Amino acid sequence: FFLMIRRPPRSTQSRSSAASDVYKRQVSQLEDKLAKENPSSDKLAIYKQQAALVSKKKERVMEDLKKAEEEKNSLEKQIQNKESEVQKLKGPGYKSKDDFKQYAVTLREKTNKYKKMKEELKDLRTEITVLARTEEILRIKQQEFGEYIKPVSYTHLTLPTIYSVQISVVAVSLKKK
Repeated sequence: FFLMIRRPPRSTQSRSSAASDVYKRQVSQLEDKLAKENPSSDKLAIYKQQAALVSKKKERVMEDLKKAEEEKNSLEKQIQNKESEVQKLKGPGYKSKDDFKQYAVTLREKTNKYKKMKEELKDLRTEITVLARTEEILRIKQQEFGEYIKPVSYTHLTLPTIYSVQISVVAVSLKKK
């Protein structure tokens, strides 16, 4: 009267559905055997109904699980495809987060250096302008002073004083050598 119910391993969905089929056959065999032995017994009808509802619910859940796994696999493939597209589009021009931070630091340093050099160049240009104007003023003064000194210097100088000045200049230059 008692049958041995085998329990298959539950490691994958296909094995799980195979186990479900085994259980269904065993349940139907037991129901047939009970119906033959005790045809007028309606006490078990409620339990049989519940068992049938539970097995149908289990079948629906298994189908939903199978659909969800198929959808998951499909989405994983889509993700892989999108990632490969991103890698193709990414190319050598894109940088990682750390590389970009390093690039930003380098760029800031170069910008600061550029600003300092630009300011220094501006100061040098201003100084060149001032020096050019000073040179121009000095040339004008030299011309004015030169015109004033020429008449004065020739009147006081005589030939012997010019000769003595020249000798002293030569003597000083020989001492420096």
